[in-house]
Amino acid sequence: MQKWILTVIAILSLVGCESLYETGGLKGSFVEKKNVNSSVESIIKALDRSTLGVRGKSANGREIVSRYQSAKGDSNEPATTKKSRAYARLLILGDRRPYTLQMQFVIEEDQGDGEYVVMSTDDERAQKILKKLLDTLASRPDSKDFIDDFRSF
Repeated sequence: MQKWILTVIAILSLVGCESLYETGGLKGSFVEKKNVNSSVESIIKALDRSTLGVRGKSANGREIVSRYQSAKGDSNEPATTKKSRAYARLLILGDRRPYTLQMQFVIEEDQGDGEYVVMSTDDERAQKILKKLLDTLASRPDSKDFIDDFRSF
């Protein structure tokens, strides 16, 4: 009986661990571009120019979110307090160049009490922002980034 219980617990824990396993990427719908040979700093600056600006970034600087904008149409008007708002989320994957970029356009809606809930993602708008970001990177020369370009040998 004890072996049976331990077996069930082991199976349940394995199933649970699988759902907690992080793949290192965005959850849900996103668009991806591989082999981006620009520095992290240049990518962040390009996102800033391609959207209404950068609202925040993670501690390691690899997940960046844009300021809130209108969720409807292609308007780039600020929408911090509107009923529905959206933002771009960019994830930079890889420990060195070339990086893989994952872009997600997240649409949130106010539930009436000031709490916003993610309603959906929009791949078409994410693709437009990613294309604009890549065009910005292509039009500006990449400055040397010591950390990215450092070779120990």
